[in-house]
Amino acid sequence: MFFRTDIKVGCCGFACTPEAYFKALRAVEIQQTFYRLPRPETVARWREKAPEGSVFSLKAWQIITHDPSCPSFRFLDKDYLSRALARCGGFRATDEVLEAWQALRGLADVLNARSVLFQSPPSFDPSAQHVLRMEEFFRVIDRGRLQLAWAPPENWPHKLVAEVCRTNRLIHCGDPLTGPILSRGPVYYRLQGGEKGYRHRYDDKELKRLRRICRRKKGVVFFNTIHMQEDARRFAALLQDGQIFE
Repeated sequence: MFFRTDIKVGCCGFACTPEAYFKALRAVEIQQTFYRLPRPETVARWREKAPEGSVFSLKAWQIITHDPSCPSFRFLDKDYLSRALARCGGFRATDEVLEAWQALRGLADVLNARSVLFQSPPSFDPSAQHVLRMEEFFRVIDRGRLQLAWAPPENWPHKLVAEVCRTNRLIHCGDPLTGPILSRGPVYYRLQGGEKGYRHRYDDKELKRLRRICRRKKGVVFFNTIHMQEDARRFAALLQDGQIFE
């Protein structure tokens, strides 16, 4: 049986120099944009170094998704923090958050990025207020042609995650080896080691199972462990060699 898929494979962040990275992989999730936005000229250089057909995704700026008490806010400009601290995070549709989205969207345009990942912290509980905030935020922003993915906290009920993704036209970002994916259409798989954690190295059996899951799928698979570059390269080769589906 023929194996057909339209999956791009990569890592959460450049695991080496962009030149070396793109020799084997054709997708990358940019991590810098979560902490503070890089300069447009830096982003443009990444695009220039990427071979034709490469796919970029951006991790949404923490100003949009995270509470200002998060330790990672220390990477922001202090002047920005002093005037806008209380109005950031949690998908609040404030001027500060919407400006952050516009700035991120601008970098996505420079990169010709395919998608943006919004990752919510554990403190973002499944309350009615948070659901309403998400609905308002995704209703007012201009997403253009971007595909938007959401990685919810683990304590959100499956039924609610599916409803939020459907209502807001979001891709449920998750690990298909450890739990259900609760949205239809394009996929955004993120492999973080599962129960074994960040130091996990994926074995051949796990990668072959992942290949079966990817059959007839379209989207991206990103690895996010200390062995992510090696595992991503192995899986990309497995997809390429798997023209005959086992």
